[in-house]
Amino acid sequence: MIHELDIHQAELQIQNEELRRAQLELETSRLKYYGLYDSAPVAYFTLDKKGSVLETNVAGAALLGEERGLKGRAFSQNVSNQDHYIFYDNLKQILKTKEKQVSQMSLVTKRGTTLYVKIGTLPVGDEKGG
Repeated sequence: MIHELDIHQAELQIQNEELRRAQLELETSRLKYYGLYDSAPVAYFTLDKKGSVLETNVAGAALLGEERGLKGRAFSQNVSNQDHYIFYDNLKQILKTKEKQVSQMSLVTKRGTTLYVKIGTLPVGDEKGG
């Protein structure tokens, strides 16, 4: 019986080491992704299903004349009033079709400047498959 327990303990230790290696690889991959996302020369905004900002990169914040503190804010706050319908239609279509959507709309910066942009929206799944 003790011999079997020793074998199971050794197997668990091996599995723990494999899990630690996998976790380290995932963390390394996440850091690489975040570095690429954050330092990309184009504006990136990650939104939830309701259109709230989950994260943005440096270029995205700079485009809107904002600091990095956009998290949790409705992205529609930066969409010009006349183009809200375009933004919400884009959001509805991407959730429905799960396919890339491209639209043109105007955004309003923190200083009130209007920017005319072409936005490509891609669906991205979360860790729970949502």
